[in-house]
Amino acid sequence: MLDYVLEQTYPEIEMILFDDGSTDRTVQVAKSYQKRFAERGYEYRIIRAEHKCAADAINKGLPFVTGEYLIWPDGDDRLEPDSVEKRVRFLKKYPQYQCVRSLPYYFKQITGELTRADENVENYSSEELFWDILEYRTYVCCGCYMLKAEPFFEIYPERHIPEYHVGQNFQMLLPFLFRYKCPTIPEKLYGVCVREGSHSRTKLTRKEEEQRYQEYEELIDEIADICHIDDKASKERLTYWKARRRYVLAVKYKSGKQIISSCCQLLQLHRFGELSIYKMLKDFIWACLENTWVVKDVYPIYRNTVVLCRRTVKQLAVGRTICSVRCKKKRIGLTFDGSYQYTTKVLEKLEQYHVKATFFLSGDWIEHNMVLCGKISEAGHEVGNHSYSHVDMTALSEVEACEEIKRVQQLIWKATGKKCTLFRFPYGKCNVSLVELVKKRGLKAVGWSICSYDWTGIDAETICKNVLESKKLKRGSIVLLHTTHCETVKALDQLIPALKGKGYELVSVSAMIHKK
Repeated sequence: MLDYVLEQTYPEIEMILFDDGSTDRTVQVAKSYQKRFAERGYEYRIIRAEHKCAADAINKGLPFVTGEYLIWPDGDDRLEPDSVEKRVRFLKKYPQYQCVRSLPYYFKQITGELTRADENVENYSSEELFWDILEYRTYVCCGCYMLKAEPFFEIYPERHIPEYHVGQNFQMLLPFLFRYKCPTIPEKLYGVCVREGSHSRTKLTRKEEEQRYQEYEELIDEIADICHIDDKASKERLTYWKARRRYVLAVKYKSGKQIISSCCQLLQLHRFGELSIYKMLKDFIWACLENTWVVKDVYPIYRNTVVLCRRTVKQLAVGRTICSVRCKKKRIGLTFDGSYQYTTKVLEKLEQYHVKATFFLSGDWIEHNMVLCGKISEAGHEVGNHSYSHVDMTALSEVEACEEIKRVQQLIWKATGKKCTLFRFPYGKCNVSLVELVKKRGLKAVGWSICSYDWTGIDAETICKNVLESKKLKRGSIVLLHTTHCETVKALDQLIPALKGKGYELVSVSAMIHKK
């Protein structure tokens, strides 16, 4: 995280780093950054104290905050270079807002590979986020949010948030969002590190999990007091939230009595959420069948059959996607998923080496970068459809998937004056019906045969190695790159000459398809 802070384009930052008694080299590493922060003109403070909980760590740092804005990113996450600047700029442009958030993206800690969000990142149109966050209808990622410090400390004048062993984000966000609206900048300015075995993902015993649920309920009660929630409807909604969580826990541990108890409470407060009587009945029956021959002998056969069917369907879908092209000429297609901040620099490199490529752009990015989208096309590059909101389309209905495609088609036409003919599924996730849906819209589904893994934060040399040493490097290959990090831009200085040195002509995907 410290490196990402130093890369920020915003000139005034104070960094408060809390070490909770680590026994590794964390403090030594942190101290090694003091000179670099000083050279950058950033304030830098290291606080050391005994480990208690995440909320306690926040409380140790809050008294030292002097800045106008407040963010609290996690140590293993990523801040895009203009993450702070864009959010500050938004709040200055729209002073009626006291906070703002950006979109997150998720990556695996070990490989750096982008992975599926474990929160709901699709719903970001609403500005009233208190209930959306509490009821898990939107994401909580701490580093995405920026709050104005003055109104925050009006809520916590003693600069002390409630301390519980269930994290710090609810305490930081919910009282603030109960008072103020929070708009969303539709750009992925914060990367969330998905760590197996992290505190939030550690497997708990039943007793530990029940204790955790109890602490969450106590925390919400205290937050309700801070927010002065005393109307009947809101109190009943909080009661429903608690009952819903108890129901989930009862189902997980196959507790029939607790399932019935939770169901009765949920049915009384059904107006606060969607209830499925069928699902409740199924959960109860499943709990009763635990440790019977149905679960032990029959269910594994059913489960394995479903897994096999899904795998087969996925293979069929991939088989109908263009991942490479049969070419007589020695050609390779460079493709960029380009909805990020280094698009302009990538364009400059392609112009420098007289290379054409295909850019797959998402609609929410195009809407905010219409001029740049037009310049991509004017430079002779191809613009492809990458869905509107970059969601896993296998989770959408046919109507929703159609809308994701249609909106981007209209935006590309408006920005470039050209009809888009190519589509790339976000995360490469698709099925046969989706591929057929894309085909019916007059588009060709395009994947890739060579993945550079450039989005993982690897250096330029490794990016080049992943492409140049790939066993799939041959005429007609389609290379997947991103405009996510500066290392990709640096890699092009090595990658393009090396591919040309091997005799390859670098062209757009359509140029390979139509000029085989």
